[in-house]
Amino acid sequence: MDRNRRSSAARPRPRAVSVTAFVGSTLLCGALLAASAQADELVPKQLYLYQQGSELIASNARRSTVDVLKLDAKEKVQDKVVANAVAVIATNQRLIAYSAYTGAWDARRLDAGEQVVSLQARDYSASVLTNQRILNYNGRNGAWAARDRPVQ
Repeated sequence: MDRNRRSSAARPRPRAVSVTAFVGSTLLCGALLAASAQADELVPKQLYLYQQGSELIASNARRSTVDVLKLDAKEKVQDKVVANAVAVIATNQRLIAYSAYTGAWDARRLDAGEQVVSLQARDYSASVLTNQRILNYNGRNGAWAARDRPVQ
């Protein structure tokens, strides 16, 4: 009997080891998630947008450039949103985006009867909701994507 007690006392306690490993891995995962969340939020301000008459002026700190876009005749800005590296502008004729990465303006025409419902922009991306479509703009590569809204 004494012999059994000694051998069981000499064995490591698997429960304690697994708890320690679990706590360690949980802390490591938490630290990695916190670090990635901070990295996403630390996008430096790279873009400033101004309007002067019928011109939109993008001051691109990333590329050290100032890029001007002239609005068409009778085109009026209805709404605009500027994030850290992207801007999106809604006019009565089109949607215009600017990216600090590409250093270029890119526009999409509004369809007949299409009205802008909301504009959003954050860091390197922008989203536009109209009464007919959902559009997004990727500021890292300057690409638009669009999809028709479901009929309600």
